[in-house]
Amino acid sequence: MLLYPFLEVTPRYFGAFPAGWPALLSLGTIAGFPWLVNPLIGASLPILTWLLAKEFLSENTAKLSAAVMALSPGVLILSSSHMSQTSVLAALLFAVVVISRNRDSWLIWGLAGLALGYVENARPYDAILLGAPLYLIAIYTLAKGRDWLIKIVSLTVPIIAGGALLLYDNYLTTGSPLIFPINQWFDAWVSDMPASPGCNRLGFGDDVGCFATLGSLGHTPAKALQIASDTAVRLDSLLLGPPLGLAIALIGLVSLRGRTLFLALATLLICVGGYSLYWSPGIAYGARLWHNTYIVLPMLVAVGLESVRSKTSFKASASWLIIIFTVGFGAPGRLSELGNDYWCVNGDIGEALDTRGINTGVLFLEGGPQLQTGWPELGVEEFICDPLISSSNGFYLDDPNGEGLLVRHALPNIEQTRAYLAALHPESEAWLIKSPGQTDASQLYQLTDNGWELSKY
Repeated sequence: MLLYPFLEVTPRYFGAFPAGWPALLSLGTIAGFPWLVNPLIGASLPILTWLLAKEFLSENTAKLSAAVMALSPGVLILSSSHMSQTSVLAALLFAVVVISRNRDSWLIWGLAGLALGYVENARPYDAILLGAPLYLIAIYTLAKGRDWLIKIVSLTVPIIAGGALLLYDNYLTTGSPLIFPINQWFDAWVSDMPASPGCNRLGFGDDVGCFATLGSLGHTPAKALQIASDTAVRLDSLLLGPPLGLAIALIGLVSLRGRTLFLALATLLICVGGYSLYWSPGIAYGARLWHNTYIVLPMLVAVGLESVRSKTSFKASASWLIIIFTVGFGAPGRLSELGNDYWCVNGDIGEALDTRGINTGVLFLEGGPQLQTGWPELGVEEFICDPLISSSNGFYLDDPNGEGLLVRHALPNIEQTRAYLAALHPESEAWLIKSPGQTDASQLYQLTDNGWELSKY
């Protein structure tokens, strides 16, 4: 009755994603502000960028890098979501800052290990792509300093514990420590589709990919190149607002020298090359699969601006004015789609129920004609709304303890509805909203002895 994508119910009931991000998000849920978790984490990104940039660049360029991170529409969008990319970027950035600054405190190195252990349990592939190289660099850095043993132990123990937790979570959900829930979910999802089991794996082949991309099933190097090109276009439009953000970053990249150039280039190649093996375009929320390129992109943009400015007669403040003007001019168009109707969600039903004092009983949502919408600025040309996602999000209205309002998909007819209520909720009032998310979503019905009676709100 309560359907949700990426939820597995057989043989166990579990979500398809690793437990790290839900565990972190649960802290906000416990506090009553789940929406505040990602914005708070996002607020740390400019600070971490500034701390990292100071190790390689001038103070003014470091501050400019932090400003780019703070104002980038791509960062703001994912920091306004319930997605895990912002937390993973912050964790990786924190680890990079600790390694680059080579702090003396073993406790700081333990926190860096904890950050990398979190990445293992939030986005395991990112832990392989970036967490593993960072760990090796950290070991190399520590081996040359004093008190190296206790620092390496402090760094390593949380990482081992994080890996063990991930494998244990896999075992609890799928029965095998080496089978990830998302792969099992996809295998069940494609059981009556052309795609075959194991379609969610990395690499190339006719049987890689769980739905058609670029017109056909399968993943090829040519598709990977096209997906990368499309992702770069989305990233370019979201980096500063208007296009050419990546061009400025490229100027910054070629302006670097030595170790700084190598580390920046390696980060970009790892992020882009690693996800070229993944079949899904990952179009939602813009260039989210490349979000970890923000480890270096704000610094590259700042260096690029300073490089161009240094060849002119403009003062250092010119770079700041360019950033403020560029983002101020271009960001509103990128952020305009983050209104109340993003992903079909708005507060209409929730507000109407609060106004009428309806907080108990069973609320049925009937989808009616499926609403199709899109957010082209964020890479989503078309999206079909589900009634439990539409209109203030039925998942948030639903009381998981079963004592308040219960939200369900509507049943085909009133006979089945009465039978369902008699079997499971015999004493509860029942409500029905037809076509949530549609233009006629202002109709609320209450179940009476005579059937559904319309009640305008």
